[in-house]
Amino acid sequence: MIGLRMLPCAVFLLCVAGCSSGRYYSHPEMMVPVSSADAAVPAGLTAGTCAMPVAQAVPDSSTASSDGIASNGSTVSGTGTVSSAGATSNTGMANSNKNTVFVHPGMLSLSARWDQGLAVDGGKWLVSHGYAARIFELNGRDPERIAQVMARDPGTRFIGLHYSMGGSADLVVRSVAATARAAKMSGRQLSYFPIVIDPASFTSVGERLDMNSPYLGQMFVLVSEEGSALRTSITSVSRKVLDHAKTHLLYAEDFGLNWSHFGVLEGLTAEQPTGAQKRVQDVFDVIARGIDAGTDPAQIEAQLDALKVDYARADERPILRAWLQHTQGACGTQRTAQQVCDSSTQQTGCGVETVSAGRL
Repeated sequence: MIGLRMLPCAVFLLCVAGCSSGRYYSHPEMMVPVSSADAAVPAGLTAGTCAMPVAQAVPDSSTASSDGIASNGSTVSGTGTVSSAGATSNTGMANSNKNTVFVHPGMLSLSARWDQGLAVDGGKWLVSHGYAARIFELNGRDPERIAQVMARDPGTRFIGLHYSMGGSADLVVRSVAATARAAKMSGRQLSYFPIVIDPASFTSVGERLDMNSPYLGQMFVLVSEEGSALRTSITSVSRKVLDHAKTHLLYAEDFGLNWSHFGVLEGLTAEQPTGAQKRVQDVFDVIARGIDAGTDPAQIEAQLDALKVDYARADERPILRAWLQHTQGACGTQRTAQQVCDSSTQQTGCGVETVSAGRL
């Protein structure tokens, strides 16, 4: 648990992050309870066993090189920290799981692991579950360094784990810009998927981040429970970000959870998780599996909403109409849109993630 030595950091973050006054939904009129008898969701939806629409780029074999990064995940010399973190082989996943996951930790004034290594351990969890091959710590707040790593990695979709002050608008924007540079260096269409946990200094993201950029995949924003001291003020973020199909807002309350600013990563990395912590791990499984498979935004949203329905049933909480809307017809015939991206391919239109109808 977080000790008293963390109290000054927490007070500082309180001033930076602020508190929200509530949850934000694009269509609040849909946030009404429905009868549990109407709350049917496809059986294989949350388990990932039903066919899901995907839109992914298939890298040309001549450009899929891991030059400079050993296949066993050995450390790369330079300005960043790269670790294999016990990567496991999973040949059933897409090629993107051989990529690096980029970890942007919280406050760095005391040390890169001031938060007891929660962000780094979260990256290790993604590696150990086969969603990435290695981690790269951005312990110097310099996203430009990731371009060289991206250009050498074999896959096309990259996960960025942004925690607290590591989730500022500036760092997310610069990480997407670095992805664009890496795409030009490698001759492949690459995309960056930020998983942003209680970000600080996030309000200006709408003024700076191009949500329609082909180098931005989907963005997942995890927000701690209402009343948590360091809960991000999501309502201050531009609606063009909040309403965009690429944006997924995940509130603790919607999953029947009460994680604090530190709680989501504590739950994710728990070796013997409680029932509540297992829910956090299930949420990350849906996110990471969807990224790895190239699943489109509407389908990932449907899987997350199916979890909310399942948990609400288990807790005997109200089931909301909005959660059901995305799950209807979610397990249809799989549709794919694959394009080979090589040095001769124009960057625009190659492997760009499709964007479906607006989110709730």
